[in-house]
Formats: sequence, structure tokens, C-alpha cells
Amino acid sequence: MTASTPKPEAVIVYSSKPVLRKGTDMTVVSQNPPSTNGIAEALQSFAGRPGAGIFLFLVVFLPVISFFAPQMLQEANLAGILNQMVFIFIPTLGMTIVIISGGIDLSVGSVIGLSGGVAAGLLGVGLPLPLALMAGIAAGAVRIAGESHDIRILPGLAQRRAADPDVIRGEETQLLGALSAFSGGDHIVCMPGTHSKWVHVSGDTVDGFSTFMTGELFDVITRHSILSHAVAGSEAIDDAGFADAAADAYAAPAMVTNLLFRARAGQLLHGLSADAAKSQLSGTLIGVEIAGALSHAKKGAVVRLVASGRLQHLYESAFRRLAIDFTTIDADDAVRKGLFAAARTLWPLTQETQS
Repeated sequence: MTASTPKPEAVIVYSSKPVLRKGTDMTVVSQNPPSTNGIAEALQSFAGRPGAGIFLFLVVFLPVISFFAPQMLQEANLAGILNQMVFIFIPTLGMTIVIISGGIDLSVGSVIGLSGGVAAGLLGVGLPLPLALMAGIAAGAVRIAGESHDIRILPGLAQRRAADPDVIRGEETQLLGALSAFSGGDHIVCMPGTHSKWVHVSGDTVDGFSTFMTGELFDVITRHSILSHAVAGSEAIDDAGFADAAADAYAAPAMVTNLLFRARAGQLLHGLSADAAKSQLSGTLIGVEIAGALSHAKKGAVVRLVASGRLQHLYESAFRRLAIDFTTIDADDAVRKGLFAAARTLWPLTQETQS
């Protein structure tokens, strides 16, 4: 009889590298042996990461608080918490980017507190609003490091009301220059642009401001919507058509989307020209903007238009058509005055230099 060859034993191998054993059938099931306590290892690994302690604390803390205060996790309360975090999150995001890029700038929080405190304190002792704003903005100016000259970046303005948050970034210098042209009473400062700014000023106090995306919406609608066909080849604005469209939109702002489509329908049904269609679209958007901006205006408030060039002409035409009292301040002149006022605050001129 021939002795039978014993069948090779089957071996299950767990290894980080392939292993060959002569005379065996080997099956590699996994590169690493199974863990006898995978959950514990995972928790241990997570606990070693930065910020894990805070996360675990919140996981335990929130259910406990919610048990004793059921309103904790209600939608209104969570929305309030998030709204309160926004003004911290925005500068923190910028600081994080700076740190990631290899720099360190931890002065943002102190700048926010300093500039706001300076402006509020000066208003409290009776300093006129333009000077108080100028001092607050100048106090928050950040110097650019590594430059041979003293170059500063001026901060903007923030409206932190949860119901209508808004920001001004760049137009604050224009506003400073414009405020020097008047004093006392109620005023509404209109600064047209891609994002038009309307600032409500009462005496020495900024009651609030609103941003209207009029210029950007006009660009999007005339370039990237079906209405782009209606204005193709347009070269000019028809003043009369523009003013009529502004009046219609001001009278019925809730009909704005219908009023916009009339430019397309007028072209298809009545041969409306490209110039007339463009005038209608521009007038409609500006008319709706004016209606919204003045919807909460105080009775008797004077509109101060800060503009120049084509936008000055359009807004003046709309105001005249709507019988709205206004005065015009040259935008370029306002910017120069605002920047000069800020510079004079940052770098006071000595008597010797002035002479």
C-alpha cells in the first residue's frame, strides 16, 4: 500500500505582510489581527485628539441641561445662540486662516472691543457722530506689518441685530466724508453701487443701515437670465422710460417680478427696443430699492445722495420722478474727506508741520 500524503493543514494568518509557509494552505483574512476591544480602542484614540474633551463635555452637558430646561434645544433658543456666535465666528475664521498660513494675529478681539468702546464713549460725552465714528474707526485701524511705511486698514461697520444683520465694508470712509456736510435732524444717506447702502442717521446716532443688491441683480438679470435677450445690443438708458419704471416699482414693490418680465413681454408683443427694455429693468430695480429703503424712514427725514457719474444721474432722476426731497454729495469728494479725516486722526499734524 502506498502511504497517503497527509493533507496540509489550513492556516489562517493575520499579518501586515504576506507570509508563506511550506506545506500549508494559507488564507490571509486580514492584515491586522482582530481587536478584542475595538470600541475601547476607538474611544481611546478619539480622546487623544485636540478638542475631544470639549466635545465629550457637550455630549454629556447638553442632555443634562435639556432635562432640567426643556426649552434649551428649542429652535428659537438654538437660533439665538447661533446669532450670538456670529460676531465671534467671523473674526475667528480670519484669525484661523492667518494662523494656518504661518502668521500669528491675536489682536482681532481687542480691536473690535476697542473701536466700539471708543465710538460709544465719545458719543456718550456729546462728541458729534462724524467725529465719534471717525475716532472709533481710526482706533480699530490695523497696521500692515513688514512695510517700511505706516499703512493702515480701516475697519468697517457691523449691524448685529438678529432680525436684520448687515455690514458696511469700504463705504464707511464715504459715509464719514458725507456726514461732515450736515448736522442735526434726521437724515438718510444713500450710497448707490453694486451693493447700495442706505444709512439712517438721527441727530448724532446711526439708527441702522440696509444693503440692497441692486447693481449685482441688474448685472445677473441682464447677463444670465431670459431677460438678457431683451437688452441685447442696448447702448443707452431712456430717461423717461427709466423714471416711469421706477415710479411703477415704487408704487407696487410686491409686483417686482412681474414688472421685470414686462420687458421681455413688451419686446415679444410690441417690439420694445433694447434700450427701452434696459431702462425698464434698471428703473424697476432702483424703484424697488427706494421703496424698501424708505419704508421705515422717519417722517421728514432728508435723503442725502452720495454718488457721482451715471449712478448719480439715475438716482436723481428717480427721486425727482417720485417727488422725494434730496441733496447730492459728490461721492469722490466724500471719500477724500473721509480718508483725510481718518488720516488726520491716526497721524495728528503738529503745529510745526502745519506751518
